[in-house]
Amino acid sequence: MCGLHGDNITGAVTNVFTNQWLADNNTAFTAGTLVKDLPYVWTPNLCRLSQWVSSCWPILIYMFMSSKKLPHLKPLATICLPPAIFCIIEPIMFGLPVVMNGFLLIPFILTHTLTGALTYWLTSIGFVGKMYMSLPWATPSPILGYLSAGGSVGGIIIVFINLAIGLVIFYPFWKAYEKSEVKRIEEEAAATAGATA
Repeated sequence: MCGLHGDNITGAVTNVFTNQWLADNNTAFTAGTLVKDLPYVWTPNLCRLSQWVSSCWPILIYMFMSSKKLPHLKPLATICLPPAIFCIIEPIMFGLPVVMNGFLLIPFILTHTLTGALTYWLTSIGFVGKMYMSLPWATPSPILGYLSAGGSVGGIIIVFINLAIGLVIFYPFWKAYEKSEVKRIEEEAAATAGATA
């Protein structure tokens, strides 16, 4: 929320562990361990099934939905759509922006926390397959969830559960943001009209 790239900052420490956990899962799987019995739940790309799809995807949807009241959002949302499909969220984070946006701070943190915990729990009980294959981080989330656990249908379903959670949590905050933006644009138009009169 402050414009710092969280993955790049924390990854220097966390990747040491999560990459090893993924490797251990892979070793266990190739030795004959069932996916549900693999030793580790949290692996490098598990957040791609929860965090970005529960925050940036809902924001993108709301950008399109608000484009009649806020016409400047439609071209921005159109530009942000292809990268968002591939988990590249910087155009939304810095283009809308989400960073330094007081309206979106609470839902951004809340969705990441709730959907991260839910995804972890559903993976630990076997609804989502534990990941044992390393796929590129930019693999679209439903494909990543399915393939990285060797064909986990739960890995697809959880993406859309998390998207729905994000849509619900973000809605009131987005409407407040939209209302504020409409008011700002109206005030700027009135000031411009007054200056030219």
